Amino acid sequence: MEKISLPRAVETFVIDTVISCTADNPFVDPAYVDALAEFHTSDRYDYTNVNGLPLGCFAYGLSVDAMRRAVAMKDTTDTEVWGGYFTESGLFKVGCLEVENPKHRQPGLRLTVNTPEDLKLIRRIFAALHRPERVFTLDEILDVLDRHPEWLRLNAHVEQAKGRPIELKAAYC
Repeated sequence: MEKISLPRAVETFVIDTVISCTADNPFVDPAYVDALAEFHTSDRYDYTNVNGLPLGCFAYGLSVDAMRRAVAMKDTTDTEVWGGYFTESGLFKVGCLEVENPKHRQPGLRLTVNTPEDLKLIRRIFAALHRPERVFTLDEILDVLDRHPEWLRLNAHVEQAKGRPIELKAAYC
């Protein structure tokens, strides 16, 4: 079996926390990254997610020690979706930052890029909001969607695929 290892950045730099923002989630708001980092480190969680944001607008926090433990318990080299090792195994301290802003609390809104239909919506939003040297906010994204609700029909039919089940080494079962 192929050796499972941590991301190279974790091995190269002396860090103890990682905030993961994946490429298929292009609208991670920096304000939520800051709030997530503070929440994650304040109670020394192993894994922290954000609950309530639109799909495609969240990141998650991981302690490097927890990442090492998860790598040791995994019975697969697939690391694309590995949050379940933290949330389903019962072996980690898990935190959940709740979105309090009612405008932002839209977990049913799909702003991720997994399908061509998703990409069409994301491109429209970028075309409307992108300006060089400037990061636009979740508020601006939601405002443009309020002005163009018809854009949401582009990917309204897309169902989010389920992640692969976790596979633990026998010693952890």
